[in-house]
Amino acid sequence: MKMKVLVLITVAVVVAASPAWALTIVDSKHDLSSGSSATTKSNVNEICVFCHTPHSANQTVAPLWNRLQDTTSTFTPYTSSTMGVSPGQPSGVSLACLSCHDGQLGLDQLYNYPNDTSYDTMGEITFSGDVTGSDPEKLATDADGYMGTDLSDDHPVSFVYNTAYTADTTGLRTAVAGNPVTVDNASVKVNLSGNSIATATLECSSCHDPHDNANEPFLVMDNSPSSGDGSPLCLTCHNK
Repeated sequence: MKMKVLVLITVAVVVAASPAWALTIVDSKHDLSSGSSATTKSNVNEICVFCHTPHSANQTVAPLWNRLQDTTSTFTPYTSSTMGVSPGQPSGVSLACLSCHDGQLGLDQLYNYPNDTSYDTMGEITFSGDVTGSDPEKLATDADGYMGTDLSDDHPVSFVYNTAYTADTTGLRTAVAGNPVTVDNASVKVNLSGNSIATATLECSSCHDPHDNANEPFLVMDNSPSSGDGSPLCLTCHNK
């Protein structure tokens, strides 16, 4: 009886300690495993491997990053006469996102392939759904989530937020010191990339959480009118 109680307590502690995103990426559009119900998926029964690896990772891009980076494409960034900063080429975590979403690299172009010898080379990994090409297999241009290299009609990324704020102190909210630096609107906040207000940048991850699709499309909070606050995600930075 004592053993059964101990087992139950142990299971309860493990479940309680598990990160919430570990439950929400499963069966989302970012779940490319063979068991996923997503439109685009692979023949590999692993979820994390298409973005992360526990060893020999590229730590300059994102935590334990396992995808190759698009270092040859030139992106067309968003521009506006009312914006006080001119975004350059995507970098950091935004470039990590684009390693799938720009359609220039294959979904199967990884640093480390699964240990299972059935899938330990690019040629042994296959995809079904919205993909094109073969070895590598890339996100198709008509796929949901395809962005290409023309980002001129997308919210700007990889720019120093404080530079934009300095040019428009009434239209934007001030950044708040911390690790990471945040932009706050009352109790609502978004994270910038970096721990210095002078250099922290706004990236894809400021608005999107790739591990949690509770607020589609992978938004860090509910941004729908039904949330009761109009567009709370937008209004966290934009003082309108």
